[in-house]
Amino acid sequence: PRMRAPESLEEISIPEGVTTLGEELFCSCTKLKSITLPETLLVLGDNMFFDCSSLLEVEIPERVETIPYGLFTNCTSLARVKLSSGVLVIEAEAFWECSSLKALTLPDKLVFLGDRAFYNSAIENIVFPDKRVFIGENIFDFCEELEVIYVSENTAPYYQAALGEWYDYEVVEQEDYDEK
Repeated sequence: PRMRAPESLEEISIPEGVTTLGEELFCSCTKLKSITLPETLLVLGDNMFFDCSSLLEVEIPERVETIPYGLFTNCTSLARVKLSSGVLVIEAEAFWECSSLKALTLPDKLVFLGDRAFYNSAIENIVFPDKRVFIGENIFDFCEELEVIYVSENTAPYYQAALGEWYDYEVVEQEDYDEK
């Protein structure tokens, strides 16, 4: 049987030493507001925070390389996500219905952004790394608030072609990237 956290859980700190958290572990923990993930963590499970509608912010530890499928689906209060610099892949529907998430900086090592990654989220501005990230289908479907996509000078033509003309593309200077 799959491990599930109790739905009454409001906050939790996962102890150091834990490397893997299972799929749907906190699914439907609608009262969960706060979670601290350990630096030892390597793997997050699919749909791990599905329907965690009270979760406010999450910091992804440095050694996590994949934001799995549906990780933050229906996390409607989630306003801040700090992705670690180690993240290489954001799988499909990872930020589905994140209706409080207004801004996100994608990590420099990111290589893949999955289908409908931000479907119906509140994203207003997003910073892409100074490289070409492979982009899945309809990543910004129903992102009505999205106005500005920040890109580097080198990658601006690529992102404009990949994402379409209905956004403003603002060029981030190279030294600003170096500060992140």
